[in-house]
Amino acid sequence: MMRRREWIAAALIGFAMTLSSNFTRADEVVDPGSLNIVDPIISKGSNGSYRLMFILENHTGMPITILGISSSYFSDATFEFRSDGEAVSSLDSITIQSNDFLNLASSHQWFRLDGFKADLSKSGLIPFVVRFTHGRMQQGHAHLQK
Repeated sequence: MMRRREWIAAALIGFAMTLSSNFTRADEVVDPGSLNIVDPIISKGSNGSYRLMFILENHTGMPITILGISSSYFSDATFEFRSDGEAVSSLDSITIQSNDFLNLASSHQWFRLDGFKADLSKSGLIPFVVRFTHGRMQQGHAHLQK
């Protein structure tokens, strides 16, 4: 049976972990129910592809699943991640929990873009749409990293 002191210590640790999992700073104003695309960039990938990288913040109050990315600039986008060293795998969808975020701006997960319909080198901002379950969409604009 857990003694009172141990119970209080466990409760304090749980409370501290809950506070540390909230990624919103005190000076930020967050629109409840919003999805935020933060710092989207497109960089050169391998074999003529590009990588779309960004952070997606989920303030909707419920889990939300990304089904894909679309744009008039490319025909195919695949969620890829580095699963073991150099091995790259892909997923058809990925879920972000309520009040959490997905960091696609790292070296281990991104969207691979293929089938370009336009010359990206002559574009400033590249528009794209993130498609979610239940028909929800979020528009973004990515800078091309040179």
